[in-house]
Amino acid sequence: MFRSIYKNTWKTLFRSVTLWLAMLVLLGISAFYIYDCVSGYWAAAEFVHKIEPDYVYDVMPEELLQEIHNAVCRFLYYPIAFFGIIATALVLNRDYGDQFFEIEKAAGVSPFRYIAGRLTAVLTVSEIILEVVSSVSLYAVLIGKGGVAGQSAFQTLLATFPRMTFTVLGAGIPHLCFYIGLTYLFGTLFRSGLIGCVVGFASDMFFYRIYGLHWLSSGWWHTYIYLFSPLSITLNMYVGHVGTEKEELIFSMFGITTWRAAFCAAFLVGVGLLCAAVSYWRTRRRET
Repeated sequence: MFRSIYKNTWKTLFRSVTLWLAMLVLLGISAFYIYDCVSGYWAAAEFVHKIEPDYVYDVMPEELLQEIHNAVCRFLYYPIAFFGIIATALVLNRDYGDQFFEIEKAAGVSPFRYIAGRLTAVLTVSEIILEVVSSVSLYAVLIGKGGVAGQSAFQTLLATFPRMTFTVLGAGIPHLCFYIGLTYLFGTLFRSGLIGCVVGFASDMFFYRIYGLHWLSSGWWHTYIYLFSPLSITLNMYVGHVGTEKEELIFSMFGITTWRAAFCAAFLVGVGLLCAAVSYWRTRRRET
């Protein structure tokens, strides 16, 4: 039954024009990011060339880690959260507008499998889209900069794909669990995908606004950004640099430990699971 709900949720999402429009918006953000990075790179290269005509302005292999980190974080600031919120709202609209739950209940689906299948499908789709747009951004930027010095395109792919996937999973799953769970919770509480969407957007805008204050050295916003925000600096920097040559430097600079990063991830996933648990309770009441 879980598998059936999971597959049906995929079909529901990809039959929606709204979801495809959301994908186009993400690709538009990606195109702007690519243009910004590549144009800035060549402007800097031209400036350097005027001072040192013989200097070769190349992307070095050791810079790939930062390129990966930048490409993923571009979408974790707010765009992929918007996508996950929209996808969740579409599922909620189908639940309450088309009475999809009642149809599945008649087929013998339990509320637990129903909630688990719906939320898992939305999370999976959002993670795949995050991987795609981040990868498109990364490789387009590298191509626009003329490639990586001393590496073929295949070598660059081998060097970046595992790290890209690790970063997308490590930072993306907790981030999306928080927003998807929150949106689904308010959607079930008010029986409206629109209200769930509004609450999700409002929480994302709150995070985006507070994130601009992270450079301040004190205050509740500092603790929030480092430990409790959907894109906590602790978890973000841990995922981006663990196991690399810069690990010791970055960890000491930001006060990062494995336990702190695990706490940040557990907090976000825990909020998502708590929201899912309340949604399950509401769905059980709806069943009766």
